[in-house]
Amino acid sequence: MSHDYNFDEWQPDDYIVLDVPEKEKINGVPKATINLWIVPAKVSGLWQLQVEGGSEYDLNLKQAYQVLNGAGSANGKPLKISSGRMRGEEINFTLTEGSARRQFRGTVAGDAMQGTVELGGGKTARWSAKRAS
Repeated sequence: MSHDYNFDEWQPDDYIVLDVPEKEKINGVPKATINLWIVPAKVSGLWQLQVEGGSEYDLNLKQAYQVLNGAGSANGKPLKISSGRMRGEEINFTLTEGSARRQFRGTVAGDAMQGTVELGGGKTARWSAKRAS
């Protein structure tokens, strides 16, 4: 947490702005901002992901603080990773495979991840991933 200060490019995960009229006499601004940063797990690199009873993916995750993107492949077909976010050990990202968009949610523990994926039509499945060596 910080009070009225930022960490350059690392944007806060959350913040609140409070009215503090007495601050206007000190710095000309009658407000205070409280910023919250949650240190994200490190997930940059190559991963092998398996959807239970389904597809296997090779992922190359790129990470800038809590923001993720990257690329992947399944059976030699390129895939796009977007809308990726980390919040501590929690991971969320979208994997676009043709016209299908899969929303992955889960947790990271060292060199392993697991969670659920929305397959469309109200269907979900479990998934797990391990860091590629």
